[in-house]
Amino acid sequence: MYILHDNLSESAMRTNGISQDLIEIHIDEALRFSDGHYKKEGNECIADKIVSYLNLKM
Repeated sequence: MYILHDNLSESAMRTNGISQDLIEIHIDEALRFSDGHYKKEGNECIADKIVSYLNLKM
């Protein structure tokens, strides 16, 4: 599974031959520190997306 964010899109990954499952995540800039790392809320968004994905697979 690949987790995509920022400038990485599912269509671009497919064009480059990636066939694994993909999760696109778009996180607001307000949920990032100035150095680009995610704040607690940003990490929670990522975790929620992963949990939702895994629940669909079960």
